[in-house]
Amino acid sequence: MSPIFPLPNHLAQSSTVAVGSRIYVIRGSDFSGEYTLIPESFKDVYYLDTLCPENGWHKTFSMMKPRESCYSIASNGKIYVMGSCAMDEEDPYPWAEVLDTDLGGGGWTPLPEDKRMDLVVTGRAVLEVGN
Repeated sequence: MSPIFPLPNHLAQSSTVAVGSRIYVIRGSDFSGEYTLIPESFKDVYYLDTLCPENGWHKTFSMMKPRESCYSIASNGKIYVMGSCAMDEEDPYPWAEVLDTDLGGGGWTPLPEDKRMDLVVTGRAVLEVGN
């Protein structure tokens, strides 16, 4: 094992997933010392391609909603993120969003919601036989 270049900021309460050869870090808070809430920075997403780690981390499409301590899962080339302790309770939309990493562009899109999502996610998701 050899060292990998650090992310641009010190991240706390971030989420990570792997899709193909890439490891994605779903932005948490910038915790380089004293904690300050800067929601705009919670939208950032970075990836590292494990086939060429010497190229370091790259920023990809920012999420629609600031997220800190969110939950994420990767399935079929897509990254799903849900919830966050940084979300505004008055405006939780979108509660969940998805990034199709196989597409050359487009960015994050909201998952359909037919009612207010008044729930807390406190665990992890696991895929078994595609479910």
